Amino acid sequence: MSPHDQHETPGIDLARLRPWFAEAVPQARAEALSATLITGGKSNLTYRLSDGGSSWILRRPPLGHVLATAHDMGREYAVMAALADLHAVDPDAVGLGGFGRPQSFLTRQVARWRKQLAASYTRDLPDAVTLHAALEERATAADAASRPGIVHGDFRLDNVLVDGDDRLRAVIDWEMATVGDPVTDLALMLLYTRLARLVGPEIAPTPPTSSARRRSSPGTRPAAAATSATWASTWASRPSSSPRSSRASTSATWADRPSAPASTASVAERSTWTWATVSSPKGGGQWVGPGQDRVLALIEEVGLSTFKTYVDGKSIYLRGGKRQTFAGAVPPMKPSALADFQRLAVKLEEMASTVPLDAPWSAPRAVEWDSTTFGQWLDANAATDEAKWLFTLAFTVIQGEDPHLSSLLLILFHIAGCGGIEHMISTTGGSQESRVVGGTQRISQEPAKRLGKRVVLSSPVTEIRRQDRGVLVKSERVTVRCKRVIVAMSPADAGRIRFTPHLPVRRATLQRRWHNGTESKLFAVYDKPFWRDAGFSGSAMTDLPVARFVVDNSPPDGSVGILLTFMGTAGSGPGLTWSDAVLDDPRARRDALLADLTKLFGPKAAHPVRHLEQDWAREPWISGRVSTRPPGLMTQYTDAVSRPVGRIHWAGTETATVYDGYLEGAVRAGERVAKEVGAAL
Repeated sequence: MSPHDQHETPGIDLARLRPWFAEAVPQARAEALSATLITGGKSNLTYRLSDGGSSWILRRPPLGHVLATAHDMGREYAVMAALADLHAVDPDAVGLGGFGRPQSFLTRQVARWRKQLAASYTRDLPDAVTLHAALEERATAADAASRPGIVHGDFRLDNVLVDGDDRLRAVIDWEMATVGDPVTDLALMLLYTRLARLVGPEIAPTPPTSSARRRSSPGTRPAAAATSATWASTWASRPSSSPRSSRASTSATWADRPSAPASTASVAERSTWTWATVSSPKGGGQWVGPGQDRVLALIEEVGLSTFKTYVDGKSIYLRGGKRQTFAGAVPPMKPSALADFQRLAVKLEEMASTVPLDAPWSAPRAVEWDSTTFGQWLDANAATDEAKWLFTLAFTVIQGEDPHLSSLLLILFHIAGCGGIEHMISTTGGSQESRVVGGTQRISQEPAKRLGKRVVLSSPVTEIRRQDRGVLVKSERVTVRCKRVIVAMSPADAGRIRFTPHLPVRRATLQRRWHNGTESKLFAVYDKPFWRDAGFSGSAMTDLPVARFVVDNSPPDGSVGILLTFMGTAGSGPGLTWSDAVLDDPRARRDALLADLTKLFGPKAAHPVRHLEQDWAREPWISGRVSTRPPGLMTQYTDAVSRPVGRIHWAGTETATVYDGYLEGAVRAGERVAKEVGAAL
């Protein structure tokens, strides 16, 4: 026995390896071969082999039981022998055209992930089901747009080798390689980067552990060996930069403190905060307009600017197969329908004038109006189908829901508090007049930068416990004691939080019965807004299968062209409906949208550079878009939406008396509750 065999390295039988190695690598002194395990890996084992003069890298599957399709060293070798620069390689050009099945690659991966997870369950993971549904929906659309390439399959820092100078030298672990969408490698690497950033040293109970790295000996260079049992690596490409953190879900923010707490334990044991805010994002708001003074002032205060929604040119009105163009704000309706529309508008404005903004449930006819829906009122009062259809279209977009699901009292309250019907549905001079440069999310992002570490993201609040001298707020990453807490989220979303002791019956029931709109946004992105060159504004009102209401959503410089439309969820009923094929099949939905846009704006509309969707109802931390109220909610639960519960205060646009449901309402609600808490402290 060789002296090198006296302390055998786990996973390698050197006595059996040497004869094979002598044949595979004739120049090596196989009789002097030794092996050292390179530590730090989590999967396949990596060894440094040496004959005293030269070094090689050896790879093998992990010790113990492995799944039949996992850790395939043959696949790893096959792809490594063919590759030089991973994602720039044409699979066919290097003999790997049949190495995988690129068709429907992402769809198959999502299905496989689900099966693998199901086989590994040790506890319920409801969020995993939500995640799978979202991935499944997006995978089909992404498959249609992807270009096949080499996929590593486990592209992350754990699977690289670095030399003594910390230079990235090689990528290893190729046994999961295939042919598919190479963007998945980038996505995986960024995922691990993001996970490493989710828990920071200022917040985490213990400092985060850096991604493990496999380190080769100083000065050692891994060599590529051309045998099915060597497992040397291709030279690594340049690492890509980390993404910026995206907007998080439910968040807890704290003020009146100089910095964030040092750890979860220290927050709970040592820190008493003046007040805390629990909030969640709102879905879909993007426009501001005249009369929305508080949000416009905030935009200016945080250093942002607005730009006018593009309205130059002709708009399109298509109904019953007849396509017409028009200029201005009034579509070319039939004279009888136009007169009926005006009559209905006047009637609604008169009714709305009797609704008190600070207590709409106290209106003289509040119980009557809150016992029916706006859609039912239109059905009973509209004299023409066209006027009823246009009202239904307009308020479906505004409310994010079928008018047959919204209380008539709510609509009258909105008309009274949002500047009237004309202001609500108009662009120029109305609520859709302007947009924020860079997106409305910047309205919250800029103040968050100033607050710094006092804003804690990705930390869903799980419990709010009222105590004699304060409030205990528990979340995934931190626990905070404070004197007062502000919950700035839809009542439906607040229902996710456990309140101890229980909330009053009116407030608890309000949260259970609250309903948010279920509309989604569909975007077609083009290399330029070509419709402008043809003299069109990009606006359209139609009864087409998908594109019912279309607007130009391009950036202020027109560097790309974006057409936006809204889609609901109803498959049947008296309001706007969409077919099951369009609702359930992403590809059919995309095809139907592009067919509609082509009919409206010509053949160029059939060829977007990107197609995007934002389904607010599928977001994990909000239950939909604009808050609606079903019949009975406003008169039965009155002020429960905003009345404080002990040390708990309620905010959010749903609590506003003016511009309820708008960005303006959110800002006004914030200002109101700040004064409310200030007076109580």
